Amino acid sequence: MKLHDFQLIREKIERNEELSADAVTFIQNELHDLLNSFLNGGFSGKGFILYPLIKDVSAENRKRLSNIIFLLSHIDSKRFSHLKLNKNISRAKLAEALCHIYKNFEFGGKAVSSKNKKPVKDFLLEDYRREDWDYLKPIESIKEAAESHIKEYALGFYIHGSFATNDYIKGWSDVDTMLVLKESAFDDSKNLLRISDVLYSLRKEYLHIDALQHHGTMVITEYDLDFYPETFLPVDALSCSKSLLGHDKSIRFRIRNSQQDAFSKLSWINSYFNGLDEKKLKNPYEMKFAVSLITLFPSLYLQAKGKSVYKKYSFAIAEKDFSDSEWKAVKHAESIRGNWKLDGAVPFLKLMSKINPVPAYLLNSRYLGMAKAINESIDKKLIINGMRGLMQKAMQKLKAEK
Repeated sequence: MKLHDFQLIREKIERNEELSADAVTFIQNELHDLLNSFLNGGFSGKGFILYPLIKDVSAENRKRLSNIIFLLSHIDSKRFSHLKLNKNISRAKLAEALCHIYKNFEFGGKAVSSKNKKPVKDFLLEDYRREDWDYLKPIESIKEAAESHIKEYALGFYIHGSFATNDYIKGWSDVDTMLVLKESAFDDSKNLLRISDVLYSLRKEYLHIDALQHHGTMVITEYDLDFYPETFLPVDALSCSKSLLGHDKSIRFRIRNSQQDAFSKLSWINSYFNGLDEKKLKNPYEMKFAVSLITLFPSLYLQAKGKSVYKKYSFAIAEKDFSDSEWKAVKHAESIRGNWKLDGAVPFLKLMSKINPVPAYLLNSRYLGMAKAINESIDKKLIINGMRGLMQKAMQKLKAEK
């Protein structure tokens, strides 16, 4: 969908048409994805396998940067036309390009509302069940690393979702974190390289809690706050978070309209389920990914309608728009979360993850423990066909409301 968006914008440039606000939001979203990928690794397949011997840049991230530079050079040639993209661009050069773009790109636009995230409580093991302290120790390790290596660059660093609200499900819940980078973090490209090393190393802590976790640390920037799309994360969710840095402060968000962003994400989910088959769902990693997309659907659907709702409250609200039969796949996904049985990473992979986290968790999630991970009670046909029907109905409703 994003490639389609880029092609539409490029056609406007070729026709010498004036670029709309869509180009700005496209660049912001692409920058967000590029920065998040880069700071959480963003290596090629070879780089992930041979880290730390090789730290390179994936072909996908080179393409993202190329598209961003192309658009920026047409929007403001004085500031961006000098940016050159080498086919074998190094991580150091990519960090330099990111710093230049973030410091010179105009994020400002028309905000539709403003929200304040008030200071939140610190994450403390003492607030959780004592018998879970060993299980939650990796989050303590994330907190310690943040205090030691990230604090100077951060406006805030938060754990949100079920581990913040203390309603996590062992064996299912993943660790959701958000880092808000200060503008000053982009004063020197070496800052981004340091942050990247820290965030990539932290992925082993995520692995220890959820062997199937498919993401690292979410990152937004202080630049995003004046033109913030709640498709990144609803501010209400952040308001229910806990701080991993201590002495948290209030943060003001100027919210932009992100209905089209949500619609684009739903279009991608629609394509995913249309291309999904039961063979893929024999893989525990793919199974959990599919179920996670189903549970994300209600909040994205509401955002596409112009309503930003904390994920845990979105189910009851979105369900009202659909029949019981149409909503059946979502109900099934919710039951899977409660019955999911998967042991943590095996000892060898825990040791391996200290050196190189991503191959360790890929081995663990894709191959080991497969029999334990896939419960025979999971209705794969309902997941696939149910979501195809639900997505078709949702897309029809959203298009009719435009």
